[in-house]
Amino acid sequence: MTTGQEIADEVRGQLNDGDTLNLRWTDAEMLRFVNAGQRQIVQLVPEANVVQEVVVIAAGSGSRQTLPTDGVKFIDVWNYDDTANETGAPIRAVERDALDSFMPEWSYESEIAARWNWPSNEAEFSESYFEAHIHDPRDPKTYHLFPPADTVTPFSVHLTFSKLPTALASLASTFDLGDEYVNAAVEYVAFRALMKDGRYGNNSQRRQELWNNFRQALGLKIEAEQRVDPNSARPPGDQNG
Repeated sequence: MTTGQEIADEVRGQLNDGDTLNLRWTDAEMLRFVNAGQRQIVQLVPEANVVQEVVVIAAGSGSRQTLPTDGVKFIDVWNYDDTANETGAPIRAVERDALDSFMPEWSYESEIAARWNWPSNEAEFSESYFEAHIHDPRDPKTYHLFPPADTVTPFSVHLTFSKLPTALASLASTFDLGDEYVNAAVEYVAFRALMKDGRYGNNSQRRQELWNNFRQALGLKIEAEQRVDPNSARPPGDQNG
């Protein structure tokens, strides 16, 4: 696996900063740039750091749920059977307007489960308690569960989401993303290094080139203006419900 030191050395080679007795960019600066690069990669390409975790849905928390504090983007959710310690029945992705039309009170009625005459013993239906989920990609850290969590029993779900990478403690630490993102990290660290005031710091053309190289290394197109239509129920191309 690639270390932060290898990324820093590659950047220093590009920027002619190989004199270890008189470094233009210190190890502490390079470490900050590498950690910032990891975060920027995940922000632009959430699939760069996808994890699966068992999360407890608190009793009485209702339908609206949020990712853990280090979450970046919701991807999918399944029921989880605490008794068997395994993933349970799937939770179907549905359109919000479908539930709004079918049961307008779905998002705030905490006793819907009882009204639907589901079994009262948790062990009998822990694998299929939640039947549907809703996610709007314009609100990436939030998702809704149906039926809402009741006021009595906590339930677990198997949550798939994009997560912020673990920061490197030192340049000797291992880069937290896959090696396929190392080239992008090198371009980003070089870009950040040239942002530092100095003889070459004002070379805007070079910085723009490095930024474009960074995006291309991630498979992204050059940035173009994007707007969210406030009248759209969900943006085109949404694959999450």
